Amino acid sequence: MVSISCRLHWIWVSALAAMALAGCGGGGGGGGETTPPPPPPPPPPTCQPIIDSSGTPVACTDALWAGGGDSGDAAGADGTAGDGDPLVGATIRLTDAAGRTATAVTDSQGYYRMNVTRMTAPFTLMLTTADGKPYHHGYTLATPKSRGFITINISGLTDKLCSDMAVLAGKTGAGQLTPALLAANPSAASAAIRNLATALKSQIEAAGLSTSSFDPVTTFFRPNRTGLDLVLETTAVYIDSTGATQVVPKPQTACTLPSDWRVGSNRCLPDVHPGYVASGSTIKLSDNAGSLVGSSEYACSNRVLTPVGTPTCAAPPAQLPCSAPSSSWAVGTASCQSDTTPTTLESGTQVTLRDTVGSTTGSIGWSCSNGALSPVGSASCTLAAGKCAAPASTWTLGEASCQADTAPTELSFGQTVTLTDSIGPATGTATWNCNAGTLVPVTIPFCATAPEPACGAPDPNWTVGSSSCSADVLPTSVASGSSVKLTDSGSPTTGDITYSCSSGKLSVSGTPACVTEVSDDCSTADLAANGWSISRSTCFADAMPAKVSNGVTIVLSDTVGPATGSATFRCSAGALIRQAGATCTEPGP
Repeated sequence: MVSISCRLHWIWVSALAAMALAGCGGGGGGGGETTPPPPPPPPPPTCQPIIDSSGTPVACTDALWAGGGDSGDAAGADGTAGDGDPLVGATIRLTDAAGRTATAVTDSQGYYRMNVTRMTAPFTLMLTTADGKPYHHGYTLATPKSRGFITINISGLTDKLCSDMAVLAGKTGAGQLTPALLAANPSAASAAIRNLATALKSQIEAAGLSTSSFDPVTTFFRPNRTGLDLVLETTAVYIDSTGATQVVPKPQTACTLPSDWRVGSNRCLPDVHPGYVASGSTIKLSDNAGSLVGSSEYACSNRVLTPVGTPTCAAPPAQLPCSAPSSSWAVGTASCQSDTTPTTLESGTQVTLRDTVGSTTGSIGWSCSNGALSPVGSASCTLAAGKCAAPASTWTLGEASCQADTAPTELSFGQTVTLTDSIGPATGTATWNCNAGTLVPVTIPFCATAPEPACGAPDPNWTVGSSSCSADVLPTSVASGSSVKLTDSGSPTTGDITYSCSSGKLSVSGTPACVTEVSDDCSTADLAANGWSISRSTCFADAMPAKVSNGVTIVLSDTVGPATGSATFRCSAGALIRQAGATCTEPGP
C-alpha cells in the first residue's frame, strides 16, 4: 500500500523530469543556456508500526490494513474471546453504526484483530464458534483510534451486558442489541457493568480486581486463569427460557450447564436452570412445561462437562383421562351424595356434581389434567330445613373429657340420640334432641374419670452386673401413682430397687443397687480335699472347721495311716498359709 506522502513524492519527481525534457529542445546545436540538473529526491517517509492491545507492533505493510486506510488513519479493533478456556477458531463479525461489517477469526489464545478504519461507533459483535454455532455477543461505544487499537473482548460476561441492555430496550436477548440501541441509551452500558460488578463482587475481588473499575469489555486479558480470565472461570453463563442471558457464581472446578439440549430438530429448555454442576457430581435437567418434553443428564469432573446417557426431547404422550370422582363429599358435619353417578373425565374437562334431594343439598366441581383430578372452586353441602347436624362426638365435665364410642350422625326433626363413652379413661353419656334444626341437650352430659388401676406385686429378685439380690420382705401390689422400695440387707449380697406404678404399669425408678460382700475369712475346702505334703508323703486332717476367720491359726493332725503327721495353718486375708514345722511321714518297711 502506498501512502499519500509517497504518492506526492512521485508526482513531484515526475514534474521535474518533464521540465528537464522541455529545456532540451531540438535544433542544430544552438548555443542556448544549459539547464541545471534537478535536485535529488527526498528520502521516502517512514511508517512506524501500530501497537495493538496485546502490545504487539502491527507493521504498516501488514495485510490487516488491506482494503481500507493507510499509514496515516489506519485503525484497528482486537480482543480476546473466551469462557475461561479460549474460544479458538471462532468467527467474529463486527457491525458499525452505518451497517458496515468487518470479520476476524480467533487464534489459539482466542485473540483476534480486525481493520475498522473509517468505521463509525458504536459497534456490536457476534461470535460464531468453529463448528458454526452462534454463541456470545459483544459491544463497544469506543470510537476507533487513528493509528491505534480499541479493545473489544467477547465472553459470557459481555453477552450478559448485551442482554441486559437489549432487555432494557424491550428486546428479549443479547442477539437483538444493535448499534442504534446503544447510541439511543449510552448510559445503559455503564449501568449494566455496575450491576454485573455487584452480582460478581466476590469473584472479582478473589481475582485481584476492583469492582469500581471492573470492565469485561475493555480489560485486555489472556486465558491464563488470572484476573478477568479467573472471573470467567468462576462464573456460569446461560440463556434462560425467555432468551435473556444470566450469570451465576460457581466454583472454579465446576462446569457450566448448557442453556438447552437438542434431539434431532427438537430443542428442549430446562424448567429450572441452576447454572452449573459441581465437580464430581451429576445433574439431570428436565423440560416438562413446553410443547416438547424431555431430559438430559450431565456429569462434571474438574471443569469438564460430559453428557450421561441419551437425552430425550419429544412431544409429550397423549393426556391421560381421570377416573370418576367420588359421588359423595362432606362440608363440616354435613354429607352430600351426588344425584347422578359420575363417570370418567377426559383430560382438560370439568364436571360439577350436585345433591338436590334428601336431607342435604350442595355441589362440588372437579377438573381433570393428564390423569389427575383436582377440585374446582369450593364445595358446598348444607342440611335441609328441620334437620340437625350430628352432635359433637366429644364432651367434657370438669376436667374429665369423653369421646363417643361411635361417631354420631345427623338427626331428623324430633329425633333423640344418646352418645356413650364406655372405653375410658373417662366414661359417661350425653343425650341430644333435634328441635326444628337446633340441637338441644336432654340431660346434663355426664363424664367422670375412673380410678387408675393398681399394679401387681413387683418381682422380689433383681440383678446388677454379676450380683443378684432378693427382697427381705415379699412385695405386694402397688397403688397407681405410688412407689415401693425393696431391700436386700442379708449376706452375701446387699442392695435395693424402687418400683413406681402408673395406670397399672410398673416401672423402675432411679438406679437399682446390688453388691456382693467380700470376706477375708478362709475356706478349708481345698485343704480338706488335697491335704498337706512333706517329701513324698501326704497327710489329711482327722478333722477341721469349714472355714477359718481372718488372722486365726489352726493345728491339724493326721493320726490315721498310712501317713501321719501334723501341720499349723494361719488364715491371712482369705488365704490359708502353712506355718513352719509341718510333718508327714509313713512307717518304714
